[in-house]
Amino acid sequence: MSADLLPASRSLPIHEEHGEVVGTWRALGYEGETVVCFDRHIDLKPLAPHAAEQVRGARGVEALRALNRPLPFREAPGAYGLDDFFAAGPVLGAVHALWWVMPGVWPTGRERVRTALGAIARIRADADTLDHTRVVEGVLCTRLCGLDVQVHTLETLHAHGVPARARIDVDLDWLADGDAPPQHTPRELVDRLEALGCRERLDSLTWSVRSGFLGSSMRHCATAVAELVGRPLDPVPWDGAWPMPERTLAALRGEAGSVRRTEVEAELAPLGTIGIALGGCLAVREGALAEAEAAWWQAAEAGLRSSWLAHGIGVACYSDAPARALEWLERASGAGMDTLEVHASTLALMCLVRLERVDEARARAGVLVERHPLHRKLARIAALVAADAGERERFLEHMRSLDALVATGGDR
Repeated sequence: MSADLLPASRSLPIHEEHGEVVGTWRALGYEGETVVCFDRHIDLKPLAPHAAEQVRGARGVEALRALNRPLPFREAPGAYGLDDFFAAGPVLGAVHALWWVMPGVWPTGRERVRTALGAIARIRADADTLDHTRVVEGVLCTRLCGLDVQVHTLETLHAHGVPARARIDVDLDWLADGDAPPQHTPRELVDRLEALGCRERLDSLTWSVRSGFLGSSMRHCATAVAELVGRPLDPVPWDGAWPMPERTLAALRGEAGSVRRTEVEAELAPLGTIGIALGGCLAVREGALAEAEAAWWQAAEAGLRSSWLAHGIGVACYSDAPARALEWLERASGAGMDTLEVHASTLALMCLVRLERVDEARARAGVLVERHPLHRKLARIAALVAADAGERERFLEHMRSLDALVATGGDR
């Protein structure tokens, strides 16, 4: 494959991890596209200002690919990764709309909309997010990270149809969650694309096996999809990827049983401060919180303040030691750009309430509701700590508006 252009033979690009498709957008000449993405996760979070500048300044396909994080952790260097790459679309002018297709079958319209709203509630809102948020014939529509977003299922996609010029992207973890039994098959996926008249616009596939979002036993599904659409697979090289600490991640997912620390030291040592933080995450899982805290401070002294590790420590302390939990959850809150940081901020808010630091909780709650107006739980906490009846009613009305939004999903 050329460094700057994908072949014109209609081969089907296949990526190890989903963030790699940003380079493929440029290679395929994307400009202001609508992307219909079949994925188990929405992969959308705001880019930090410096990251957006890096993306904007990248010249050529390979320069853009080099900005993809080499590991699936926010702590890894890079401007974007597998969990937030869609935010690069409007920065590049490559993608202006995202239709995210959730997996599974949803029994009612209300449940579908409630699930969709929950999936995007922790994404930091744009200034005009609320103005663009509505439910149209059972589909949640909004605006986030500069993208017009619609959240679909197979049922709503069939009812609405796919836009005539939309591009199709498939993360194969849409088929199954890790090693769990598949919810969909390659045949079902391709038959749906055919029925929707968009099979020929399938631009890219992603395995997502390396990160563990799809089990290795499902890796063959890429070949199955390619054969069904009659196109050869074209693996996209990822020269900048770092070796994955597979045993560590398996242990963190609870898949490896008891793992001796010596068994993972060899794969963590080359990762430097990231390896230290991951070792701390293992210590949290084992209940060794003092060791986890020491790992966080060791990494912090070397320049890495790991939100993931601090979040894990805070959650572990949350039930029995709210003051200690608050200390760590505040460290995990960061700039509030990542959804994990938002979760940490929400738990920190609850710690303040439990510690009867109501004035602090009230101030933080108002800011968080403003940043995340689709997050019902934050509005409920803000109502709980409101200074007076008028302020409480304002947040209760906000909650009612979200409930009304869900109700417009109907029952079909």
